[in-house]
Amino acid sequence: MSKPANTEAVAPSRVGVWIDHHLHSIAFSLGRAMRKPWATLLTIVVMALALALPLGLSIALDNVKLLAGSVQQSREINLFLKVEIGAEAAQALAGELRARP
Repeated sequence: MSKPANTEAVAPSRVGVWIDHHLHSIAFSLGRAMRKPWATLLTIVVMALALALPLGLSIALDNVKLLAGSVQQSREINLFLKVEIGAEAAQALAGELRARP
């Protein structure tokens, strides 16, 4: 008589079950995405917009901060006078403007 074959059932490892579950989930998700391409595209666009809005706001606020700092630092103006105005009148006007707060 021949011996029966070793028919012990081996339980799958946890990692193997985990990988199998994830592969099944990926295949299911990709299949659903391919069946409804417009819904998938719209979802991706909404997610991209949701990520881009805070980033754009942050960049805009940084630029405003830089602009406000440079405006406060530069308190210099240029004044162009007509050619007919003499040097004494120009100096008097400059002194008057310097006296203003």
